[in-house]
Amino acid sequence: MLDPDQGTISLAFPHSFGRWLIPELISAYRQQAPTAQFLLHSDAADAVVRSLRDGGSDLIITSPEPADPDLSWHPLCEERLWLAVPAAHPLAGRAEVSMADAAAEQFITLRPEFGLRQTTDLLFSRAGHTPAITMEATEIATIRGLIASGLGVSVLPRDPGTAEPEGLTLVPLTDADAHRTIGTAWHRTRPTTPAVRNFRAFITERTVRQR
Repeated sequence: MLDPDQGTISLAFPHSFGRWLIPELISAYRQQAPTAQFLLHSDAADAVVRSLRDGGSDLIITSPEPADPDLSWHPLCEERLWLAVPAAHPLAGRAEVSMADAAAEQFITLRPEFGLRQTTDLLFSRAGHTPAITMEATEIATIRGLIASGLGVSVLPRDPGTAEPEGLTLVPLTDADAHRTIGTAWHRTRPTTPAVRNFRAFITERTVRQR
């Protein structure tokens, strides 16, 4: 009661958000709540949502929005998506491309339980194409390496804070929905601690930089 920011906040999120968004949010929050403690867990989007639904997490930050009526959702930001191709690929020299332009390509994607894969599938569905998926991975870094080796293409966000691997080129996508919406979710009815409620209020009121 004397310090409502004390207590542990269990926060789950997809792996890729651990490189930029999670450190950014926690760093900003610790400036106003230095005693707040966090238990962090990263996993595929489906597992992240499951951890919230089953009580393993107090809050999650994920994409896309969970399709679960028991969860509340608040969007935080949008992250632009690009077509990642080998540097020697014919599309690498284009100023921009559409999903339709890449319909005949061999795609390397994350597995279906990952949120970025679900967003990519939706992009193809809206473009009216079924992609030829030749490889599935569990890490975006692995996909980048495979593309740089000339083994296929993919739809990816830009890697924050680091240069793309040599041999990989990102080409802007012109599709209006070529982005993923990142947000936070919590259980509608499960009781929470003051520490969790304060952190949730902080991130839902904060303007996160768009990427």
